[in-house]
Amino acid sequence: MVKGGRQPPDLAVKRGYMTAIETHQGNNRLIASLRPEVGSIGSAQDALDMMMQVHYETGCRAMVIPADADAFAPAFFDLKSKRVGDILQKTVNDNIQLAIWGDYAQYPSRALAAFITESHRGRAVFFAADEAQSIRWLEEKA
Repeated sequence: MVKGGRQPPDLAVKRGYMTAIETHQGNNRLIASLRPEVGSIGSAQDALDMMMQVHYETGCRAMVIPADADAFAPAFFDLKSKRVGDILQKTVNDNIQLAIWGDYAQYPSRALAAFITESHRGRAVFFAADEAQSIRWLEEKA
């Protein structure tokens, strides 16, 4: 409940972010596996709204999301757009751990490969080959 006794609006329904949220119980933490609607994450604000809604609905601060057009707008993995950096900065600022899984071979950018490698040095964001690897990483980082 929020001030005035009203429930906050359901962003997942109104903004069309989620088609499904599945939770997994890991090592002392709950992990949300997300299935966003097509191209629903186009900006840092879209990502923040989605992550906060998932946190509100599930209590999860660890999230797994596929790296495909079903989730991200096409410009997400183009580093020149700065979207990926802005979105990942939001995860750090809001203490969210995010694992993004998929086939990164479709993005032949050396800059993106370097960005992914650098991201793996931290504890906030991980780029994985598949969903199972993403969940394992989040369980290990609990």
